[in-house]
Amino acid sequence: MNKLQTQIQYLIIIGIIIVVNLILAGFFVRFDLTKEKRYSLTDLSLETMETLIHPMTVTVYLEGDFPPNVREFQDAIQTTLGEMAQYATADFDFQFVDPNPNPELTKEFQQKGYSPVPIKVRISATETKDQIMWPLARVVYKDTETYIDLIKGSTVMTVRGPNVNFAQAEADLEYTFTSSFRKVIRRQEFVDIYQTGDSLGLRKDLGIVAFLQGHGELPIDSVPELVRELSTNYTLYTFDLQKTASYDISPSIDVLIIMNPTQTFSERDKYEIDQYLIRGGNVLWIMDQEIVDLSLYRNQSTLTELRELNVDDMFFRYGLKVNYDLIQDQNSELTEVLVPGEGGRATFASKRWIFYPMVLDFPQHPISRNVDAVLLRYAASIDTFATPGLTKEVFLKTSPRSRTIQGVQFLDLSEYLSRQLPDQLFNRREGVITGVVAKGIFSSNFQGRTPPTDSLAPNPPKAKFGPQNNPDYQGQMAIISDGSIALGKRFRGRRGYIPYDNKTLILNAIDYLAGDEALTQIRSKQVGVRRINREKAADHAVLLRVLNVGIPVLLIVGFALVRGYLRRKRNAAYQKED
Repeated sequence: MNKLQTQIQYLIIIGIIIVVNLILAGFFVRFDLTKEKRYSLTDLSLETMETLIHPMTVTVYLEGDFPPNVREFQDAIQTTLGEMAQYATADFDFQFVDPNPNPELTKEFQQKGYSPVPIKVRISATETKDQIMWPLARVVYKDTETYIDLIKGSTVMTVRGPNVNFAQAEADLEYTFTSSFRKVIRRQEFVDIYQTGDSLGLRKDLGIVAFLQGHGELPIDSVPELVRELSTNYTLYTFDLQKTASYDISPSIDVLIIMNPTQTFSERDKYEIDQYLIRGGNVLWIMDQEIVDLSLYRNQSTLTELRELNVDDMFFRYGLKVNYDLIQDQNSELTEVLVPGEGGRATFASKRWIFYPMVLDFPQHPISRNVDAVLLRYAASIDTFATPGLTKEVFLKTSPRSRTIQGVQFLDLSEYLSRQLPDQLFNRREGVITGVVAKGIFSSNFQGRTPPTDSLAPNPPKAKFGPQNNPDYQGQMAIISDGSIALGKRFRGRRGYIPYDNKTLILNAIDYLAGDEALTQIRSKQVGVRRINREKAADHAVLLRVLNVGIPVLLIVGFALVRGYLRRKRNAAYQKED
């Protein structure tokens, strides 16, 4: 009878377990005990997956026999996509594929501008083999697709080839996938509108990004790649202050971009920009302080000119100074120049041009996160100084192997390329600042002054003058001291080379200024790598080996002894009852 009761108890327990599992099957719960919450998705990622209305397929081209660090990266990708799949409101499938056996596929990757990453795989204690991997993912969302570079911003070029920081790439995975999914979803929404006329839930709260014109700024059609990316998340338009009826900058504008102005700003224009900041606006200046007419092909010498924009006093009020100088950096880009050859015939040659700084190391800031490299051209230095109410955050600087030359300069291409400048001229503790954000409570540059008027705006401004920001509506102003940074394929001359990652840096700056705090939160997410202390491990090597081998064996033996003891005790009890 007791045996029957025991069997019934076992059946009841099994039944309870089955019922509990059926009840909990409809719930998804995960406890993330890591300090940096590496396995927890942010609200923006959850919101993105909840906006899916069509099936989405992700193909990760990272399958094969890889070393441990790459396998850990594979596991992180699978974990991240698996977590996202739990919150998707439409079918969300992902798979891992090895592209190497498919030459047509790898050729397609190369045509799209992607390159394989060489790696070494250990096949024995003394032998390794060379292999390549394609750390890419392809996202298909109905009629729209895109490719994702999974190690973007985590690769540093060395003399031995690319060196990938997989820990950094893992930390960026959520941002990489979420930002790409948002773009492809937005593009498909526009396709749906065009095909059906139905918005299908299209958000109406897109931010507004405005390009200021009227001071010789770059026209919007000169940066098509940048515009194409921005249009997926923002409403874009251009305006000229002097041609608008109200002659003011609407506070509904999320980010005002002033891109490479070449003409003087009037006091009235400065007043409107100043008051836009005071009302909590966000301004991105992309500017040059000197004119350099040196094409490297025809005009091989030039006398630089100082560009007078009449904004220095306003910047000074905000605790910033864009200097009238040019940065030279030994860590510079190779460029093709026309040099004399044999027989008087000119030929192209690759020369390092120290006025083209190549930025590879970035300050820890959300704007420069996930950026591979940035190429500058005739950039100026920026000084910052303390200002009440404002904080300054540097997001872009050159290498410590750089220096500045002040004021008007005569630049002769052949002279610079024929002589080597002494290394001691380029010794600095830190690089030269070329990108900075001022944020907080701005004090107006027009305090104690009558609001300016001019012939185009003879009447005083309609908006009430504000001496400084309301603490609840703080402004932000970013400056990049290179007016050519956004010029895309025109950036490096007539041969049409594409710049490094300049576009990503500018997009990050606009997202940051627009207050996309959720996207910034993802971008700022850090994953700590807790490495073994090699010195302590070496000091206690024998003990660690004994513990690693002995503890599992002791646990198994101990479990067997306890289990045998309980079994003998139970059998003895049954024998007494019988």
